[in-house]
Amino acid sequence: MSNFLGGNSSQSSNNQNFGAASSGLGSTVGQTGSAASAISALLGNGGTAEQQQAFNNAKNSSGYNFNLQQGTDAITGNAATNGLLNSGSTLKAVSNYGQNTANNFLQQYIQNQSGLAGLGIQANNSINGAGQTSNGSGKQGLGL
Repeated sequence: MSNFLGGNSSQSSNNQNFGAASSGLGSTVGQTGSAASAISALLGNGGTAEQQQAFNNAKNSSGYNFNLQQGTDAITGNAATNGLLNSGSTLKAVSNYGQNTANNFLQQYIQNQSGLAGLGIQANNSINGAGQTSNGSGKQGLGL
């Protein structure tokens, strides 16, 4: 049986690296889709409910809640010491800290997810490279 490029598709493979690469890197390839989905949902593709869930996932996986609480406690503790706990400046400081913290953590989360997607793409390329060197099958299909 011939493939669409004229090569023989019933050839056997003696390349043991392909099997090892496929089994060893297969789960890494799968991370590409999940990382891309996480970024897509966080950016609002899929609707408000999905975006909120993605935001909650990002907050829970990154240490965001801990850092937000520690910073807020520091701001309010300092304000209370100075008798300014219920002032507008304290409210503004807490609000600004919360927004900056969310922005920083979300940017880091997106960068981390992008890194996972990149690893998956690299793993996929490694598997493909191992498969194409199998018995020269990459050349046979092209009639070379």
